[in-house]
Amino acid sequence: TKTEEPKVVEEKKVEQTPEKVVENNKQVKENPIPTPPVVEVPKQNNVQKNDVETQNENVKKDTPWDSLGITEYEYYHTPAHSWAELDFKLSDYGSPEATFNACDKYGEEHKAEYGGRFECLPINSYSGNYIGEDIDFN
Repeated sequence: TKTEEPKVVEEKKVEQTPEKVVENNKQVKENPIPTPPVVEVPKQNNVQKNDVETQNENVKKDTPWDSLGITEYEYYHTPAHSWAELDFKLSDYGSPEATFNACDKYGEEHKAEYGGRFECLPINSYSGNYIGEDIDFN
């Protein structure tokens, strides 16, 4: 009879990768060599960042005084009407009533000099706040 020849078994090769030791596509053991973790750092697009900064710089807050072409101080402390004169300032008398009374007293004392009639006109700033009185002798 014919005897079968023994089969030749090829020696299995062991392939080593940085992560694992592999034998015949089977995981055998973890490699003791530590591998640093992969950390993804988001890339910043400088063009996009510059665009955002430029947009923020171009966005100007439109304040009421800017749209009128005056300063913030003028917006709150000067008469809104060009014809108005602030003869009696609220800041000098402390209250609207005291400011009006000062205007009225002055008018009564000086009306004879100006034809006998006068009028105290309330004056508001651009912001709409009362800031004093304008005396008008008619």
